[in-house]
Amino acid sequence: MTDVVLVDEGGLALDHDGTLTWAEIECGPFGPAFFAVIAEKLRQPLDFVLERAKKIYEETILPNPARFGWVLDDPFVFNGETFPRQRFMAPATPDPMLRCNAIGRELLRGVMDPAEIGKFLNGAYGVGYEATIDAPKEGLAEFLEEVCRRKMRTRIATNSATDAVQRKLLRHLGESELYRWWHERVVGGARKFDPTEIVPKDDSPESLAAAALWPADYPAEIELPGFPRATVIKRPRLLKFLVEFKASIEKDLGHEIPWSRIVFVGDIFDIDLVLALWLGCHVGFMTNEFSPAWEVAYITNHPRGIIMTGVAEILPFYDYVQSLPA
Repeated sequence: MTDVVLVDEGGLALDHDGTLTWAEIECGPFGPAFFAVIAEKLRQPLDFVLERAKKIYEETILPNPARFGWVLDDPFVFNGETFPRQRFMAPATPDPMLRCNAIGRELLRGVMDPAEIGKFLNGAYGVGYEATIDAPKEGLAEFLEEVCRRKMRTRIATNSATDAVQRKLLRHLGESELYRWWHERVVGGARKFDPTEIVPKDDSPESLAAAALWPADYPAEIELPGFPRATVIKRPRLLKFLVEFKASIEKDLGHEIPWSRIVFVGDIFDIDLVLALWLGCHVGFMTNEFSPAWEVAYITNHPRGIIMTGVAEILPFYDYVQSLPA
């Protein structure tokens, strides 16, 4: 890699929770709050539900991690007939929120209508997220300051609510020019996990264009070497974010750029990185001890990917990418 950037004609997209923060620490209170919602639904004591959750994770999910994950019900049509199908949008183990989601689905199996479980768990997720604490990674303030100083074209794309992440930044940075600069660059509610089509809000050209963003020749899922199941890349809302981010960069520069000029850094391969990688972006995989081995191996051997463990590694990789021939 190089320390010198001759021309910066790219952009940096960042996930927040687990990428810029320590997920295992900040989500300490997430589980109890999340499972309290489920306990109320089951009309069972929280301690009992927490014990069941621990047993499900250790005895059912951990021995067979490829069979569990963030699951969405996604009906598909074959020979004119509609069949219910479940698609895995992310594995079960990489972070506490994903683990709770997979466990919650098992707790509710046979208790709720399968079509309603996903919506219910999303509500429990919102309750759990409000209970999370702040756990910024070492060097985060310095990283955010350097990105701001360089006036880099950047966005934080998070599944969490925009204001929730903005509040975390405020608590970390204080009321300052640096905070205000980053405040405008948080894109919350990104729904990077969502494979469903975007429904037009109205008949305006902008609304119709957003709804038609997933081209007919784009596959819904792809097979990757070493992976235990197909990986879903159909994430229309994430594609919308990426297309709009690329367009904003091109507007700023006054000319088009290839996807390879954009760097996306995230900690969940399926949710953050696979679509960006498929489009042609460079990606930084912010790994932890729970990252699936097959994902780590794939990114390690990919020419447009790099394994990361801390925020200090983001800008050197970004600068390296910008030094490459277009």
